[in-house]
Amino acid sequence: LTRALDPSRPCHPTSGYVHVVTDIFTVHNYEQDPEKFAETYASVSPDDLANTSVRFPELSIPYNGTPYVVDEYGGTWWDANATETEQEADRKSSWGYGARPTDIEEVYHRIEKLTEALTDHPNIAGYCYTQLTDVEQEQNGIYTYDRQEKFDAERLKRYFGAPAAIEKT
Repeated sequence: LTRALDPSRPCHPTSGYVHVVTDIFTVHNYEQDPEKFAETYASVSPDDLANTSVRFPELSIPYNGTPYVVDEYGGTWWDANATETEQEADRKSSWGYGARPTDIEEVYHRIEKLTEALTDHPNIAGYCYTQLTDVEQEQNGIYTYDRQEKFDAERLKRYFGAPAAIEKT
């Protein structure tokens, strides 16, 4: 239907889940260790499609060379207003992915290095950091629930605005 209404727009039916024939191939990955994260995508290329980080390969079509996008990554748990003890005690109602960073510099390090793993890869066409805002119990946004900055916007702009290797090929 989408293609019939507007053939100029790419179609993408299932973000990071079971893959069908589409214009974009997407995966979700919330690994918090930048080295492990980068290793996941080491062999992603049109010539070597064995490691594409598909969640349900038995239900999905194989990667076929369409733009490869990591459309959910990050999700680092951070609430600057809570102490680590409070965070651990409240883990049932507040969470993010991975172990809670010990300080804000660790958050910046994770975001920078996770993003570099994607922007430095010549075969990754795009990415989307998750998520923009804290949502209910998920304390893993760039902004708070009420849209207040949690981080230095200029610093994040350097990470997210870095030129991608795929643009140079």
